[in-house]
Amino acid sequence: MSDDTSEYENCVFCSLHASKTSHDTGTKLDALNDNVTGYFKDISPITSFYLYEQRQGHYMASVLFKKDKDISSFEKSGSPQKLADYVYAELERAGFGSRNTVSVRFRFESSESLDSPNGKISIPTDEDFARADRLEQERSRNLDRVSETVKKHFMNLCPLHNVYILWQTAR
Repeated sequence: MSDDTSEYENCVFCSLHASKTSHDTGTKLDALNDNVTGYFKDISPITSFYLYEQRQGHYMASVLFKKDKDISSFEKSGSPQKLADYVYAELERAGFGSRNTVSVRFRFESSESLDSPNGKISIPTDEDFARADRLEQERSRNLDRVSETVKKHFMNLCPLHNVYILWQTAR
């Protein structure tokens, strides 16, 4: 189950490589990954857990199961919320920030689907990255247009100096 808010953020190849932000961050995240994997391995069908920072304060969690049916039983049991709560608590304990200041996107996959000939593995090309950049620029231009439209509308109602619309991608 994945959230396709970015062109290349959800490819398996990308999720295997951590952000190259800093060694300290990587070391703390390695310990966090070990803690989460160790805690959930005994109480759930999770075979591995890997959290990495995509950009400052935004993380991707790749959760691997053995079989596809393990994912559905995990989801039906309400365990994704338990996992999210535990991950946010660990992030805060490790000094990365509270649940209000960081975001984590969870991606559930199974070895079964990754190993199949029709698995989800895709390696992003330069065209994929260029397309993602174009989409991001288009979103930004659209938001600028909306801000200007709102500003013009409200200028007739009351004097405003600046109107900005801030947006955030879905978590």
